[in-house]
Amino acid sequence: MFNLTSPIDSGVYGVLVVFGLIYIFTFATLLILLRLSEVVYRLMYPNAKKTINKNVVELTNLRKNLIVATISAIPIFVISMNSIGRLSFMDLALIAIIETIAIFYIVRRTAR
Repeated sequence: MFNLTSPIDSGVYGVLVVFGLIYIFTFATLLILLRLSEVVYRLMYPNAKKTINKNVVELTNLRKNLIVATISAIPIFVISMNSIGRLSFMDLALIAIIETIAIFYIVRRTAR
């Protein structure tokens, strides 16, 4: 889609679709990597403490999903800043600070 059309030809909805697909792909990839790392951890340490309370397990899964959703927005921010020619070290630092604050808020909000 990038080589066949320009943003002017595809319009706002075309750009929105591209950004949405990038977000969904990033979210799915990070979620798969997270689940695979959990499986590898359980295989390496089979005697690790397991959570018995189902509410705690659901809360930690919710927290993981929210953090992955927040991290998945980073490529969209970077591509957006690069498309307007404003991608500098300060902009990357600002994105990192915003993401850190968002993840901190998620962790604090979902803690019991």
